[in-house]
Amino acid sequence: MDVKILLVDDSSAMRRIIKRYLFKAGYENHEYLEAGSPDEAREIFKMGVPDLMFLDINMPGETGLEFAKSLQNDNVDFTFGIVSTEDSEAVQEEACALGARFVLHKPFTTIQMKTAVEPVVRGLQHTTKMKAENKALAEKVAKLQARIDELEASVIMPGSQVESKPSPEES
Repeated sequence: MDVKILLVDDSSAMRRIIKRYLFKAGYENHEYLEAGSPDEAREIFKMGVPDLMFLDINMPGETGLEFAKSLQNDNVDFTFGIVSTEDSEAVQEEACALGARFVLHKPFTTIQMKTAVEPVVRGLQHTTKMKAENKALAEKVAKLQARIDELEASVIMPGSQVESKPSPEES
């Protein structure tokens, strides 16, 4: 299953680097979207929430963490990780408190990228698979319930009044 990945970083060079490392880590068969700012990312969110978002912390205007907070305030359900040169403990704690699934420090290695991203992608794929299976089961249950309702409607219940025609022997 393809995962829709949004890279949000004010540096186009860094977005290319992140994408290259994701490809090296084995994630070349996914859909990639890019945004140079939180405002650009918001426009992408209007078309649908990506499965996974990589956020830089330090961007002009609105930081990645401020953007994550604003999405949460808007009740958007999203999964994200941080990729940043910022490595202070306070920032890491804030990112984790906001729900960041990983924090990668620039520069990073392919192994670090894979180690951070692998459990998140597997979880997303598993969740998507389970949602599809649940939907299929719910459709089957609805069809079975409709059939049960039809059968119940056609059964004559004891005590109900039903007009009967006299049998040939009674005539």
